[in-house]
Amino acid sequence: MGIDLAWGGRRPSGLAVLDPGGVVVGEGWATSDEEIGGFLAVHDPGGAVVALDAPLVVGNPAGTRRGCEAELQRRYGRVGARPNVTVPRDPGGGAGWWAVEVFPAPALVELGRLGRAVRYKKGPPEARRAGLRAVAAVLDGLAGAGPPLRLDPAGTLGRELGRLDELRGAGLKAVEDLADAHVCAYVGLWWWAHGPAATLVAGDDATGAILVPRP
Repeated sequence: MGIDLAWGGRRPSGLAVLDPGGVVVGEGWATSDEEIGGFLAVHDPGGAVVALDAPLVVGNPAGTRRGCEAELQRRYGRVGARPNVTVPRDPGGGAGWWAVEVFPAPALVELGRLGRAVRYKKGPPEARRAGLRAVAAVLDGLAGAGPPLRLDPAGTLGRELGRLDELRGAGLKAVEDLADAHVCAYVGLWWWAHGPAATLVAGDDATGAILVPRP
């Protein structure tokens, strides 16, 4: 499951759920903690890997980077995928809930073998639309990966990507959040399938960790 968690509980968070075969079985938005919890409970009450684009461990002084963020800055800052200002154990394909922290920007760089991070969060609407189409291309390219990502062109993300030219402002932001949720969900699936053998674990137990797939 992937959650692009919004700050403050006033804006919707993007949500996506993949089955073990990479098929999207749930996607959408939720705002309150209760709505997010209900979405998770409906799709897998028995447990899952929940991959969040949100800090799970925060112990650093205000205005400083956590160790995991500093490591990603060193590794990915040069390609424009630095993070903004929890080593999870290998799930081994087992049952139960696993909460892991992920960051879509370096994940997209690695999964798409990109020379630069995709820009789709800022700028004029035309630039954001172009960036979202680049994100969609990376996601589409994962259909042949191991594990695969099997997007439904008729699903919510597919429909929203198909009408990007109609969207501005909050409409574009909603698609960005939903796309990020799919990236998060895939990184969670990658971790479940490969564990630390093919995943960068930036950080540590004490200060937090961020997972980045390494194909």
